[in-house]
Amino acid sequence: AAVVVAAATAARGGAAPQIALVPADVIESNVPTSNVQGFATRLLDGEPSNRANGGCPGGNGVGVLVFDLKDVYQLTRSRFRSWDDSDNVERYRILARLDMTQAWTQLLAWRSTPDDSFGESTLAGCAARYVRLEMAYDDCCLASEFELYGFLQPAQPTPIPTQSPTPAIVPATPTTQPTPIPT
Repeated sequence: AAVVVAAATAARGGAAPQIALVPADVIESNVPTSNVQGFATRLLDGEPSNRANGGCPGGNGVGVLVFDLKDVYQLTRSRFRSWDDSDNVERYRILARLDMTQAWTQLLAWRSTPDDSFGESTLAGCAARYVRLEMAYDDCCLASEFELYGFLQPAQPTPIPTQSPTPAIVPATPTTQPTPIPT
């Protein structure tokens, strides 16, 4: 299972903790399967022997999973493991963004995945809330494991608005004398 490490306990300069991704974090997918949650469960479970079968539509394709990390993280490292099958995910890449209005930024260019081995990559501390995993496959979208590592980014303090000085209250000076009301 994924290891959850509180950001407060992470030592500065030490190894980044694994970010606990769960299937519910998948907010977009075009993986060719009717069971995206099942595919994501096996891909994210921390157990490479639980292989994720994303479907076999035949031909070349690109399977996409978009994850909502729920908070902003400084991403430092990723791990991806393919199947030991010739029809598996052959290459993958990782993109990220802070919010849904931004364009995707490529964190990791297309990487080859040797059969049944982990591809481990440094991600240079990019801040992200949304992560897009693209998996290029031949015939079948098959993979074993995907992991992200990083630190929870501290919330930016909200600036306190500067207050302008309160203007002095000056009593109004009447310009005309009031007219007496007859009794």
